[in-house]
Amino acid sequence: MINILKGFLPWILFSAFYGNSPGQFETAMWIALVSTVILDRSSFKEGNILSWVSLGYFLLLLVSCYYFPSPWLQANMWVVSNLVLAAMALCAYEYGFVCDFK
Repeated sequence: MINILKGFLPWILFSAFYGNSPGQFETAMWIALVSTVILDRSSFKEGNILSWVSLGYFLLLLVSCYYFPSPWLQANMWVVSNLVLAAMALCAYEYGFVCDFK
């Protein structure tokens, strides 16, 4: 149970620190990325899909927001985050990675 919480903690922190201003948005991205790296260190070696998706998502988000700033993305980040989590869960179920969530 604690591993599931550790896996979702970067997403929870991102949602908690996310705001409408660019400064809050950037802070939330950095907090989520750093917490992913720190908390999921051992999960990366095990090949946990949630850890790898979290790392990839927050890295891609950070790069895209620095090089391609989009007001739409900042305003609707909650939709994009939920879509990524839903797609990850669907793919994990479809390809048999459900054991990662136990």
